[in-house]
Amino acid sequence: MRELYIQFSNDGQNIRAIDNEKRYFLFEAEEILYKLHSDFKKNGRDGGEKKFNLFIEEEHILTAFCIISDGKSLESIIKNAITTTDAWDEENKNKYLNFINNYIQQEKELFLVETFYAFSKNLEEYLKKIPFSFSLEQHKAIFETFSSKITEGLFSEIDSICSKIYDCLIIEAKYRHLEEKTKFNEWFSNADNFKKWLLFSSTYYFSFSISRISTIRLDVHAYQTLQDYLFNIFESDDFNESLKWNEKIDQRFVDKWIDLNRNGIILDTEEKVKVSVIEPVVNEFFTEELERTTSSLSQEYILNLGYVVKQRKEAMPKAEIVKVQEETLKASTIENEEENIKGDTPSVIINEGDTELQDDSFMSFSQMLKWYKESGVDPFFIPYFHGYKDEYLIDEVKIMIESLANQEISEEQKERFETKKLFELYSDEILSFILCEIEIEQTKNQLFNAYVIEKDSEQFEWWALIQYVSFNAKKLIRGS
Repeated sequence: MRELYIQFSNDGQNIRAIDNEKRYFLFEAEEILYKLHSDFKKNGRDGGEKKFNLFIEEEHILTAFCIISDGKSLESIIKNAITTTDAWDEENKNKYLNFINNYIQQEKELFLVETFYAFSKNLEEYLKKIPFSFSLEQHKAIFETFSSKITEGLFSEIDSICSKIYDCLIIEAKYRHLEEKTKFNEWFSNADNFKKWLLFSSTYYFSFSISRISTIRLDVHAYQTLQDYLFNIFESDDFNESLKWNEKIDQRFVDKWIDLNRNGIILDTEEKVKVSVIEPVVNEFFTEELERTTSSLSQEYILNLGYVVKQRKEAMPKAEIVKVQEETLKASTIENEEENIKGDTPSVIINEGDTELQDDSFMSFSQMLKWYKESGVDPFFIPYFHGYKDEYLIDEVKIMIESLANQEISEEQKERFETKKLFELYSDEILSFILCEIEIEQTKNQLFNAYVIEKDSEQFEWWALIQYVSFNAKKLIRGS
């Protein structure tokens, strides 16, 4: 909460330069009165009485009057009112005077930074809409969080930043049910709560505008499929019900976006929005719908999409069995995907023909992705682990293959062959070959053993390279 602020009263003369709704910093209010005094003096005006209230830590301390034409500072008026009042004893008078002196010094020092002063004044323009203001230290923490990430044109960004900060306050208030002023102050006075909100507000600001969901989703195949299902299959005899579900899913997109921002994830590319927001929400809907619906037509539609739920005979944690679309697999390149994982066993994404799994259990794709990362799996291999078959491309590597076929490998070639260089050079071709020519279960076993059991990436790379070179060498030897 704000340590100290001035709020002018609606009583008396209305002065355009003074906003009676705003909670002014003392330094800011003094600046306004000084400019007004200069204007009054220049134009030969007298008077301009204005009533104001002083608040310290949200408690109303006193009411006093200033006369603009006489040029007295608010500081002197406040201190005079405190020292001459009969309402407090000397101990309380000294307590408030010391507090005010310390606060004034802090304000003056902080507001020497012009951009910080401009930022704080602008932010309070938004905060006057709600019964809450940040403390000076919180103002400073917010400013430093944003200014450290904006290297140029900070002044031009200030209003945009403050607008988004206000939006995040409203979102937080609704989420935490902080409608009452006391609850608002209590929650934000907690250092951990403020830190969490600050992370959320910064990621929210540096992300795309959340309104872009409405355009980005149109290019996502999963969303197009969802629309087809809702308006052609689902409740086909009740259009209003389909509309209701469409609205619910739109809200889920928003909730998912905000949840990711809360966890420090910046959604600043269309690809991130697609794989982190749109697709997970659609997958969640179809997974739930498969359990909910009793319509055979709906069940057939969803099953044909590849959504199946099964469980292993042995005990294992909940795992979501979903068809992974091409767009979803690209999520493996997002470095800041963070969600909590329950259990120590990986999820298994299976083909529709598999029959080993038996119980209903769920793990989201992002959870599965994080589990792999924590297990040391290179994100590059995750799509291959789950049977994603890229176009079968094998470049010409005839020199290397012919040398191998004729056993004419030099020491230098051996050195290259025994390291990761050759694999890295032809990784696309090798992995495409593995997926097209080698049984998927064999590939899965090799990946799982290398990355999860042995925690040695070169073990899989070596195996894949041997398979690729041997296959092509045999083809050359046979003349095929």
